[in-house]
Amino acid sequence: MQDPNAPMVDTGPDGPIYSLDGGHHWFEGEPPTAPPAEPEPSARREYEAAPTPSVADIVDPGPRGPVPPTPPNPLATLSDTFASSSKVLAESPVIAELPALATYYGSLAEGADDFTISTQEELTAVGAAATKLATDLSRVDTTRTDITKPINAFKRGVDAAFAGALAPMKKVDAAFRREMRAYNNAQLAAAPALMAEGKHEEALAVAPPVMAEGISAAVTWSWELTDPSLVPAEFLTVDTAKVAAQVRLLKGQCAIPGIRVYPDTQIRVAKS
Repeated sequence: MQDPNAPMVDTGPDGPIYSLDGGHHWFEGEPPTAPPAEPEPSARREYEAAPTPSVADIVDPGPRGPVPPTPPNPLATLSDTFASSSKVLAESPVIAELPALATYYGSLAEGADDFTISTQEELTAVGAAATKLATDLSRVDTTRTDITKPINAFKRGVDAAFAGALAPMKKVDAAFRREMRAYNNAQLAAAPALMAEGKHEEALAVAPPVMAEGISAAVTWSWELTDPSLVPAEFLTVDTAKVAAQVRLLKGQCAIPGIRVYPDTQIRVAKS
């Protein structure tokens, strides 16, 4: 009969291991002939598998050691972000010109939809006006981005500061919803399966899941594609990206039934 107090021997990743307490703690090497003194923590390697967390562990995790110190507020470093935006607002001459530019180009925009060029002289005049417009457009848009760039950087900083809390919260929320949904779907699928087997009374006895207080479940119908060749034409859409790529490749030689391919001029204007 085997001595219940005898060491347990096994093979670990790096060689033989042994246990003196029935397999609760394992140590490297051969078992000693006499109970050894407790080894130093730095010289001991324990082979213990971390237990899989249960629903109770997740819902009510309880204490997990000392509370770590509160990290510094990441938003505090963003306090001076708006300084450059405020400077542009106070000093840029474009800010003062905005009302006049809006009035001038607003009057031109009113007739833009009906605007046409009929002569060479009109083409030359419009070309000169277009270069002035390109310069004004660049000045206005550059000033706008000089103001909004620091503001956007501030927003990115705020998003990053909150991400440390929001990311794990959203991950846990998704896991909760996934498992509640899977359980509900399994319960809902039980009744049709029983009905198909002819177990009508059992199917009628399947009760809807009882949700916790504050949680509700709405049943909707979804779908998945099983055979594209069987889908009716009215449920198909044109792949516009694939059509555009084919037109760019073949240009005037492109011929696709049901689609008209035509040339379109793009105008590039240099700044004055």
